[in-house]
Amino acid sequence: METVIDISDVRRENLRRVIANNGGPVAVAKRIGHANASYLVQMAGPHPTRKVSEKTARLVERSLDMPERSLDVAAPIAVVAPALPAAEPGALSAEEVGRLILMVGRVCEAESVALPTPKFADVVALAMAAAAAQGGQPREDHVKALVRLAK
Repeated sequence: METVIDISDVRRENLRRVIANNGGPVAVAKRIGHANASYLVQMAGPHPTRKVSEKTARLVERSLDMPERSLDVAAPIAVVAPALPAAEPGALSAEEVGRLILMVGRVCEAESVALPTPKFADVVALAMAAAAAQGGQPREDHVKALVRLAK
């Protein structure tokens, strides 16, 4: 018995990956010309109520400079992660990044700040860049300033 895959399901899974890899539904909605993310959430959210149409799939691909029809291609079941590039001089190790993320979390708790995930990620990215420029040593005072600006 052959299993038939619905193209809308393939597009939905691919759209979910695109949204996750491009800053979330709000960022993707802006890039495709929508005022808010509700349309994307209706297609790719946890409880979708719309199918990803041909027209929408092509709009997303054009707007995000993706190859045409790439949302129509089912991802392989076993995905092999690409090799990580060699670390650049001054780049933080995985252990240092982990410590930095924990530091940002501790500072948020101490400051009673609950950052949405995109802002938390921005704070971590900015703190990483500053730490890399300082030989891998994050500064807690800098992280505090970033958290206060982000709230």
